[in-house]
Amino acid sequence: MDFRQLVTDRWSCRAYRPDQVPDAVMREMFEIAQRTPSWCNTQPWQVHVTKGEATRRFAKSLTAHAETHEETSDLEMPGGYHGVYRDRRRAAGYALYASLGISKEDWDARVAQRMKNFDFFGAPHVAIVTTDREQGTYGAIDCGGYVTNLLLAARSLGVATIP
Repeated sequence: MDFRQLVTDRWSCRAYRPDQVPDAVMREMFEIAQRTPSWCNTQPWQVHVTKGEATRRFAKSLTAHAETHEETSDLEMPGGYHGVYRDRRRAAGYALYASLGISKEDWDARVAQRMKNFDFFGAPHVAIVTTDREQGTYGAIDCGGYVTNLLLAARSLGVATIP
């Protein structure tokens, strides 16, 4: 698959079959992503992968936490979404909810759909990508590059993903 086609064909999967991805495919996917360039070649990402019952337990725990705690972020959130950024964000949200048959006014259905993020849309695996706090912004940026390559590596091997 050529790169343009690979990037064009990647999409955010929001429904998964329960089948485990074969170990050989998982190894290849992570080997490809490991080639991601990083600041001073530090490769500051650590990846923890769940499967099977561990994924289900993690999803259940994360969902319970999300239901009972205010949302927080490890990084400072954007100050706002204005102009083209607001337009793009809204268009993506409207398209998602329209594809699911959820009206803008149906707040309960929108919240229920949002909560599916915390059970990983039923994905059989979860990859948690971290970096040491001391790596700061550079570590976070490098992890972003790594995640991008991981998503593209997965797609190249026929594995659907969502960041």
